[in-house]
Amino acid sequence: MSRASIASMPAAAPAFALGLLITRLLVPERSIDAVGPRAIVDALFALGLVGLILYCGRGLGQFILRRLQIGTADPLLALVISLALGLGVLAYGVLALGLAGRLSSTTVFLWLTISGLFAWRETVTMGNRWGDPFRAFRSLHPGLKAGLLTAVGIFGLSVVQALVPVWDYDGLMYHLQAPALFLRSEKLMLLPDLWQANGPLLAEMLYLIGLGAKSEVFSKVLHLSLTAILLLSTFAVARRHLGDRGGWLAGGILLGIPIFPIWGSLAYADMAWALFEFLAVAAFLEWRKERRPQWIIVSGALAGFSMGSKYTAIALLPILLLAFLTERGRGTVAEKFRKTLWFGGAAALVAAPWYIKNLIWAGNPFYPFFIGGPDWPAERVAMLMAFLRSFGVGHSPLDTLLLPLHLYTQRAAFGTFISEIDVPSLLFPLILVFPFIRRQHPLRPLGWMALLRFLLWAAGTQQTRFLLPLYPVLSLMTAWLLDAWLTRLGPAKKWTRIIVPGIVAGLVGVTLAFQVIYLAGTRPIPVVIGRESKDSFLQRRVDDYPTVRYIRSSLEPTDLVYMAWDGQGYYCADRCLADAEQSQWTQLALGEATPSGIAARLKRRGVTHLLLDLDGMSFLLQHDPTGSHLSAANVFFQSFEPDCLTELRRDEQIVLYALSCE
Repeated sequence: MSRASIASMPAAAPAFALGLLITRLLVPERSIDAVGPRAIVDALFALGLVGLILYCGRGLGQFILRRLQIGTADPLLALVISLALGLGVLAYGVLALGLAGRLSSTTVFLWLTISGLFAWRETVTMGNRWGDPFRAFRSLHPGLKAGLLTAVGIFGLSVVQALVPVWDYDGLMYHLQAPALFLRSEKLMLLPDLWQANGPLLAEMLYLIGLGAKSEVFSKVLHLSLTAILLLSTFAVARRHLGDRGGWLAGGILLGIPIFPIWGSLAYADMAWALFEFLAVAAFLEWRKERRPQWIIVSGALAGFSMGSKYTAIALLPILLLAFLTERGRGTVAEKFRKTLWFGGAAALVAAPWYIKNLIWAGNPFYPFFIGGPDWPAERVAMLMAFLRSFGVGHSPLDTLLLPLHLYTQRAAFGTFISEIDVPSLLFPLILVFPFIRRQHPLRPLGWMALLRFLLWAAGTQQTRFLLPLYPVLSLMTAWLLDAWLTRLGPAKKWTRIIVPGIVAGLVGVTLAFQVIYLAGTRPIPVVIGRESKDSFLQRRVDDYPTVRYIRSSLEPTDLVYMAWDGQGYYCADRCLADAEQSQWTQLALGEATPSGIAARLKRRGVTHLLLDLDGMSFLLQHDPTGSHLSAANVFFQSFEPDCLTELRRDEQIVLYALSCE
């Protein structure tokens, strides 16, 4: 960023924010069945609102780093750390409104205005003293320029994907559904039948800002922005410790994972979790390098934001506690223990609101896991845990030992979305030689930290997507090994030195190819530019949407539809009871002895119709270690359907019934 552009930002930022507000007031979000150029305005508004959020986040984060009186020699690293800290603060402001019962579009945008003014003041205060964060991308030689253009092309295609209506399963199940329900109720609350909504939801608090502005695609664009920040973070941390070549290698390795940008274009929350977790490790590395105690607080805060994003991020806490406690160097045992307490205290303090909320409301800080809570008896918890542990090929010592191999050879057992390309980088197996390298290096602790993180992942739900926070760390380690090999080769063997960058570039090219294939499959451009309505797009992308459309247009307003093995409740809203566990029908069917008993329990909940998701049922039958779903399916088809249901509508994967038995 040039000095001129920084100097003009104080005046431009308030004008930009005012322009966004006027645009939304004059041009509301288009209706679901509308076509025309308003679609382009909606897309530009979502992009602009994300830009404003990032501006506010950077300003808040810069303020924190300035008050702590720390920075880094690399402006890009300072940029990504300040962005992460500021976005965390911004999300926690929305969380505070929800806990106080003051959650509305007005209060959320009042908080955004306050944050924006604070960020604007920080921009005025700092001017151009933060340096140029993108200097590494200037004066590149042609090969790196081509690589950078490829990366820009990949993210350009991802932006188009991010601007289509939300259609991914998890987004419709809870990433958007939870904040929408909170906004409608004007407060946070327990949602026993949407179990994911009761855990830490930092990213979803940010998505609530977009929902308050009637922009659903905002969540996807913001998630993609977090993906880009994670990639920049990997580059910046690698360059900090390995030099320019190591930075480019690490960034290329991460981008060379084909599913990485596809995950980023969905309404998920994983990129926020991964960003906070990775930068918590990066702050630990900064502390090792500079020995400034402020980095301990930054690392703890980022770890706390990570634990405020997903329960699974708790695995990072003991690893970094051990890292601070066992770090070699000067200092007594008491001093090391004190530094560890500073880190742990900062992490616990930042993460605490989510867990204290559940402790007070549900009697269980990890609700509904472990000890259950309201509407979650032990049997229900056990069924959820059985499903989560059904991923992978087993949990025996031999299975754990062979996990690195199975992730590549049996990837469908670990994946949930596009499992054909849901696989770690093909270069990550090089890390197996890491323990045999004796040379000391600032990245050396990453070896045992990555191993522990992998083992903790293996002990839980073995979904490949939940390895995402490890991908940047593994990219750094792989880049270190490749960079060390290139250094050992020396300048004499020029042809050999081309091989490594060529392989990394080839993997990035594969990612670009998959993006093109993905684009051809989803056909997003017509809906983005307004030649196709959102309704039409959703009918061809979401299996149950045509039936949901029928429910909303053809059934009585008082009718209520029970969704069996289907958790996608966002578009059906209060007309449906979605099954976020995808096992509620199983619990119901196995808990009653007769079809009439099942029907009676449904009617007591006001249910008049039932939607059967055949694809969802098939997926659960593949993750059915106890045989419960198979038994429930047999009950459905052998007795409940013939005795108690009348078919109204059938699509390829969805069947809608009227509840007909007394």
